[in-house]
Amino acid sequence: GLAAQRRVDPDRPKRPTSAYLRFLSEFRSQKPADLSGKDLMKAAGAEWKALPAERKKPYEAAYEKEAVVYRSAYDQYVSSGKKDAFKRDPDKPKRPLTGFLRFVAEKREQNKDAKPTVLTKEA
Repeated sequence: GLAAQRRVDPDRPKRPTSAYLRFLSEFRSQKPADLSGKDLMKAAGAEWKALPAERKKPYEAAYEKEAVVYRSAYDQYVSSGKKDAFKRDPDKPKRPLTGFLRFVAEKREQNKDAKPTVLTKEA
């Protein structure tokens, strides 16, 4: 079967595109289309590693510029309480008790004055 998809909060701000992904999109538009996806990624990775720092600067600068905006938007999102509200789902059913926990709860009902550790040792 298919794995369950993670729920995505529509109110959460989108992360900025990384410097490498910016480079990759530009690399894809410049390279010939006859390269397969795997070969294209290998070539792009090798070129990114070989790229001198001053050539990486424009990609990193664009990322940093967007990252500042993202951080402020994310801080605002967290402080508004939307993140916590999204994390806890009020309709989510609680997980059922395991057999052992049901057994211990039953024992606890019978011996209300005993300590829980004593009950589990007796069982």
